[in-house]
Amino acid sequence: MAEVLRRHPHLQVVETHPGGGQSDCLSILLEDDASGPDSQIALNRSGGVHFFAGVDHRHHWPEFWNDYLSAPDPRRIVSEVCGKAGLPAVRRLPASTPAVVVYRFIAAFMATSIMGRKSWECRNGYNDSSGMEGSYVRGEWFASFPAALARLSVRLPDDPMAEPVSRFWFICKSGKPQLCLETTGLAWDLEGPEFDVMKLYRARRRIWPVVSFVARDLLP
Repeated sequence: MAEVLRRHPHLQVVETHPGGGQSDCLSILLEDDASGPDSQIALNRSGGVHFFAGVDHRHHWPEFWNDYLSAPDPRRIVSEVCGKAGLPAVRRLPASTPAVVVYRFIAAFMATSIMGRKSWECRNGYNDSSGMEGSYVRGEWFASFPAALARLSVRLPDDPMAEPVSRFWFICKSGKPQLCLETTGLAWDLEGPEFDVMKLYRARRRIWPVVSFVARDLLP
């Protein structure tokens, strides 16, 4: 998902739980105003990819995970995802926006947990669900990051789904948040300091030094 956004930085990502809450998806909103979930790429963490746009308007790619993990070059799979969603081909990657840098940060950090002993996951500040529990703000997580909590009152014109809380992502270990990131390019750890992830990236031009600096003690 980070690589799709890297090619198309005007798009946005939200966490959704459609199908009565049975699915657990990262969904890329494809509408220009990002105001609704009707046009999207929905990547089910426990399934495949659903497309609600492009040439395959309602298409399911159930073998996505197998195809992605077995591909000699995963960029081919990313290109196929973009093509099925009707996104134009990109010859040269555009400059990363603050949101894209945040998504790249999350992807790089999560890559360190693959096959590890600890359970790591990344979740949005807003649990958007059609299940019995309904949608809700993960308020208990925000309570661990007072600076992020204070920014919930800040509304921006490009807030995903018109929800400021959707700008925030939490990297969690065993269900407990360790880092909070906002798609404006800011990040916080449990000790309290604020990191300008975008500023750090501009100084280094690579994502791994930024991950190492911000996540430091959390890395294996």
